[in-house]
Amino acid sequence: MYSKKEISKVEDIKGLKVRVQATKTEDTHFPAYGAQTVHMPFGEVYASLQTGVVNVAENGVNVYESNKHYEVAPVLNMTQHEANNNCIWVSDKAWNSFSAEEKKWVQEAADEVSRREPAALQARGGFGARSFRRSA
Repeated sequence: MYSKKEISKVEDIKGLKVRVQATKTEDTHFPAYGAQTVHMPFGEVYASLQTGVVNVAENGVNVYESNKHYEVAPVLNMTQHEANNNCIWVSDKAWNSFSAEEKKWVQEAADEVSRREPAALQARGGFGARSFRRSA
């Protein structure tokens, strides 16, 4: 998440307007934190952060950097409020189309992530918020 101010605990987003993707997950957990979710096309995020239509945007670091959102929201808050980026999803249709060897490759990759990521998370200091201020 990124904004004009540091977010280091759940209480820090209470009452704030957070631009999120329109999903049930986002629309459930942000209001539970006391924030108001705002849906808008991605192309409007920069101006909305700039003008205060939203206080916070939720995207990955790559989106923050490549779209220069740091110009209007200089604090990148690494809250780790969603830890779902290490999942490997395969539909039944795709899985059933794989050969036995391809299924083995996918399963081995999933097993490797399952073994490696908990240790990597601990090495990074575990879950918890960290904020970084970036100048334009």
